[in-house]
Amino acid sequence: MISRVHHYNFFLRIFVYFLPLFAFGMSSYIRFGNAWVPYINGVVPKDYLILLLFTESVWIFATNHYQLSSVADLFWEHTGIRAAFLACFATFLLQTAMLVFVRQLTISRTFIFVSNAVLFFFAVATRNLFRLASA
Repeated sequence: MISRVHHYNFFLRIFVYFLPLFAFGMSSYIRFGNAWVPYINGVVPKDYLILLLFTESVWIFATNHYQLSSVADLFWEHTGIRAAFLACFATFLLQTAMLVFVRQLTISRTFIFVSNAVLFFFAVATRNLFRLASA
C-alpha cells in the first residue's frame, strides 16, 4: 500500500516537471498575443521547440539538484523561494549559454526572460499550494 507521502511526492514531481510547458504557453501569450508561437518576421517555431526541449531537460536536472520537487524538503523553507530562484537561475544561465553558442537559433530574449519569470512564479506557487494541501 502506497502512503500519502508517496502520492504527494509523485504529484509534486509531475507538476514541477511540467512547469516549463505552462511557462512557455503563458510567456508566448504575453510576448506574441497567442498561446502558440506564431511565424512572425522570419522566426521559426522549431527554434522555440528546441528551446522548450532544452529548458525541460535542464529544468528536470535543476529541480532534482535543488530538491524543488521533494516533499521531504517542502517544509524546510517557508516559501521555497530560495530553491525556486536557484533552479530558475541555473535554467536561465544555461538557456543564455545555448543562445550564445548556437547562433542558428532565432529566439526572442524577451521571451526567455518572461518565461523564466513566469517559471519562477509557478514554481513558488506550486510549492506553496502543495505545502498548504499537505498540512
